[in-house]
Amino acid sequence: MIWNSETLNKALGITISNFINCNEVQFNSQDVKKGDLFIALQGNRDGHDYVLDAIDKGAVAVIVSKQIDIADKDKIILVEDCFEALQKMALYKRENSKAKFIAITGSVGKTSTKEALKTLLTEANYKSLDLLYNEANKEEFEGNTERSTAAYTLVREDVSTGLTYKLPLEASYIRGLIFASRGNFNNHLGLLINLASMADDTEYAIFELGMNHKGEIRELVQILKPNIAMITNISEAHLEFFNSFEEIAEAKCEIFENFSKNDIAVINADTNCYNKILSILKKLSITDIHSFGRSSKTSAELVLYENLGEQVYLKYKINNK
Repeated sequence: MIWNSETLNKALGITISNFINCNEVQFNSQDVKKGDLFIALQGNRDGHDYVLDAIDKGAVAVIVSKQIDIADKDKIILVEDCFEALQKMALYKRENSKAKFIAITGSVGKTSTKEALKTLLTEANYKSLDLLYNEANKEEFEGNTERSTAAYTLVREDVSTGLTYKLPLEASYIRGLIFASRGNFNNHLGLLINLASMADDTEYAIFELGMNHKGEIRELVQILKPNIAMITNISEAHLEFFNSFEEIAEAKCEIFENFSKNDIAVINADTNCYNKILSILKKLSITDIHSFGRSSKTSAELVLYENLGEQVYLKYKINNK
């Protein structure tokens, strides 16, 4: 469950009297699945023209800015402006989330880096749960004790062996979800939709941020407020909009402008304008900087790279170890 009547009331400042439980937020009726919330945005097409289609596909509620003639009136959430409602929902999620927010930008590699990071964090999450269970007093969790009644059973399927096993764990031991923004939907609308679709118990939220012009990333990070931000590289991909690599680097470095004291910058030491990026970080008084690349001076030194077709094998030294 991503949204319910109570949280929608708080986010939108309205009163929804009927009970609603929603999953993801969709603005394209073709993407709607059973349990989703559809929001009728105005773009090249008017989302209100697709409300009936969204309901037919299983939307449990629709956010609209004008009355729609449907049989089940309880599904309608009427607001003054649908885009403004989406902004409110996104800001509500960000302001009430305890997750660590990770932002990724760069000329290329944003989506693949995001997906790789999601996989790594998900696997690390499983391993930590396994470790907690193995180190816990099994009797305490499996016996008929007062604490075991609050146990949370996690079922994990090991795809390689077909094995399914259960980990009885107290709810407080569950570390939370790993969220990653959908596909390469990395513009302003994409950020809002993805934020609004994030589960409340997310522990790590990974977003890719795109741009074509100076100032675009600045607007995105004012909403996202990332705790960790990465620049994958600076390359020719944006030269049609900029006069030089240096201008691209300056625009990409907007990703660090909303940093707090303990936030972390991650940069590619092998990219164009590496020293330019470092100088910008210095001007922003950012000191927690981690670099990666082939140099032995980086935080994560790439010492071996093998492309195995469907897999890539990487070997790194972390802090020269």
